[in-house]
Amino acid sequence: MFAGKKQQQSQARQIATANFAQLGNPIINQRLIRVSIYLLGYAYALSFIFHLSFKRGIIGTILLLVSPSLFGSTLVVYGALAPILFTRFQFYQVERVPHTGYFQGIQLLLRNHNRTVILICAHVFSMTVLNFVCSKILINHRPNFWISAPTTSNSQDGEDGNSQLPQFNQFYLINNIYIFVLGSIYAAYIIVYERLQLQFPIIEQHRVYSIKDRLPDCFYNSVKLSWSFLSRFWVAYFIFGQGLYSTLTTFMCYFVTMASSASYSQRNPLWSPNQMLFLFLSGAFTILSWELTHHLFEIVFTEGTKINELSLDPNACLIDGLKLAQPVYLRYLAYRELYSICTYNIKQRRKDIYKDISRSTGLAWNHICNQLLKVIDDAAKELAITTKDSFPVQQPEEPHPKPTIAESLASETKAADNSPIGAKPDGNKEKEKITKLIFKEDQPSHDIFKVPSKRFAKKPLLDESKSKGNNQYSQGIEAYVLNKLYEMLLQSKLGKKILAQATLSKTFSVFSNFEIQVWTLRSLAILVEKSLDEDDYGVVQKDIPRIMASLSSYLAQLELFVMDPKGTNYYLTVASTAGSNGIRPTTSQTAINQLAFNSQLTHQQSHALIQVTRNCIYKIVLTFYDHLDELKFSPETKQHIELFAKFQG
Repeated sequence: MFAGKKQQQSQARQIATANFAQLGNPIINQRLIRVSIYLLGYAYALSFIFHLSFKRGIIGTILLLVSPSLFGSTLVVYGALAPILFTRFQFYQVERVPHTGYFQGIQLLLRNHNRTVILICAHVFSMTVLNFVCSKILINHRPNFWISAPTTSNSQDGEDGNSQLPQFNQFYLINNIYIFVLGSIYAAYIIVYERLQLQFPIIEQHRVYSIKDRLPDCFYNSVKLSWSFLSRFWVAYFIFGQGLYSTLTTFMCYFVTMASSASYSQRNPLWSPNQMLFLFLSGAFTILSWELTHHLFEIVFTEGTKINELSLDPNACLIDGLKLAQPVYLRYLAYRELYSICTYNIKQRRKDIYKDISRSTGLAWNHICNQLLKVIDDAAKELAITTKDSFPVQQPEEPHPKPTIAESLASETKAADNSPIGAKPDGNKEKEKITKLIFKEDQPSHDIFKVPSKRFAKKPLLDESKSKGNNQYSQGIEAYVLNKLYEMLLQSKLGKKILAQATLSKTFSVFSNFEIQVWTLRSLAILVEKSLDEDDYGVVQKDIPRIMASLSSYLAQLELFVMDPKGTNYYLTVASTAGSNGIRPTTSQTAINQLAFNSQLTHQQSHALIQVTRNCIYKIVLTFYDHLDELKFSPETKQHIELFAKFQG
C-alpha cells in the first residue's frame, strides 16, 4: 500500500514535457543556492572558532552560538567569499576553448580581459576583508595608516623640528601591496591553469566523502601558495620597497604638514618575525577559503542528476538533452545521466530503452545510438584533419633557395592561425612547416638567426579577424599584445632561439569535450553488451557492424594522433642534437622516428581515450564472440576485429 502511494506521489511530481533544458534550468539555480548555504555555514563555523575562548566557560560558549557579534562576523566573512562564488558561477565552463600560440598563459588572460579584471577585483576585495578579519584575531588591531614620530631629547629645544611629524606606516604599505598582488596573482593562477573548467569525477561518491577527500589538497595548496608567494614577495620588496616607501612618506608628509619633510629611519617590517608570520597566516587562511569555495562549487555542480525522471516521457527527455546545443552544461548532465542509466540500470531503465517504440518518434535506441555515434564520428573527423595536417604528402621540390629559420618560423605561424603569409615571386607553393623542414649540412651558422625580412616581422602571430571568427572569447587586445610580443622577440637572437625551440601550445578542439567522449564510449559499449540478454526485440544487433566500424576508425585515428611529430619532443630532439654553431641538421623522417608520443597538453587525454576505446571494443567482441561470423562487417573493420578476437588489438 505504501509503495503504491509513493509511486503515485512520484508520478504526480512528473511534468508533461520532454524539454530537457526546461526541466534542468531550475536545477542550476538550486545548486547555486546550495553552494551559498554551504559557504554560509563555513563562514559561521569559522567565525565561531575565531570568537571561541576558554574564559567564556560552557554557558558563555553556548550563548556565543546566538550572539549578535558572531552573526556580524559571519556576515563579514560570507561577504568576502560571496564575490568569489558568484564570479565562479558567472565564468565557469565545461568545455576547453582551443587556443593556439606561443604564449599560452598570456593568451588565456587576454582572451576575455573583462573576465580577468572582474576576477582580480573580486579576489583583491575578498583578500582585503579577510586580511582585516585576521588582523583583528592575530594582532587584535588593524595597522595604523600613520605612526607618530619618536620623542627625542632635542625636540623640546626645537632643534629637531621634523621629528614630531607623522610618518607613513611601512607595515601598512607592505600589507596593502601584499593584499593587491596576492589577489591578482591568484586570479591569474585560476585562469592560466584553467581551474574555471569543471572537472567531472570518474567515480561517483557522496558529497561528504568528496569534500573529505579534497580537504588535504586544500590545506596543502593554501600553505604552499602562501609560502611560495611570501618568499618571492620578501625578496622583491627588499630590493624595491625601501625606495618606494621613502618616496611615499615624503609625498604624504608634504600634504599633511604643507612642507617638505625627510622621513626618519624606521625598523623595516621585513625583519620582524611576527609581522611576516601574520602575512603568511593571513595569506594561507585566505587561500584556504578560496580553495574551499572552489571545491564546494565544483563538487555540487558536477554531481549526477536525474532530470529525465522528472518528465512523463523519460527517454524522449533524455534524447532531447543529448541533442542540446545550449546550455552546454545541461548537455554534459544528459550524457552523464545516460552513463548512469547504462551502468547501474536504475529502475530497469536500460531495458526500457530497448523496448521504447513510438509511432511518432520511432525507436528510442535509434535516436540514442545515432547521437552517440555522431560524437565518435565527429571526433574521428577532427583527428583525421589534424593528423593529415601533421603528416602532409611531400611534393617534389622545385629549385629555390632554402628558407632560413626566420622564414620557417613564419611558415609555422601561418599554420597556427591559418592565415596566408603571401606567395613567393616565382610562384612556388607554401613553405612546409618547421617540423617538415630539411636543413642543409653546409648551412652557415650566421644564417640560422638572420634578421627577418620586413614581411615576416609584420606578420601577425594571431590574426584578429580569424580569432574572432573561430573563438567567441577572443578579443582585439589579445591579438594586439601577442603580435607585439612576438615581434619583440624577433628583434633579438635570444628571442629567435626561444621561438625556434618552443612549441605552439595548441589544444585541439577534438579533446574539448573529453568527458562526453568517455561517457559516450562506455555507454555505447554497455548498451551493446547488455543487449545480448535484455534486448528482446533485437533492435541493437543490427547496428553492431556500424558501431564497430566507428569504434575501429576512431581508435585508428587516435593511434595515429599520438605519433604526431608536432609535439615538444621534436624541438627537444633538435635542441639536444645541436652543435656548437647552432642547430644540427636533421630530417623530418629522423625526427618522426625519434618520437614515441605527442607530448602536448593533450597527451594524457589521447592515451586515456585509446584505453577506453580498446576496452569498449574488447567488451563487445568478447560478448558476441560466438556470433561474429553472423555479423556483416566491412573488410577493414573485419580485419581490425580479428586482432581483438585474437587478443592482439
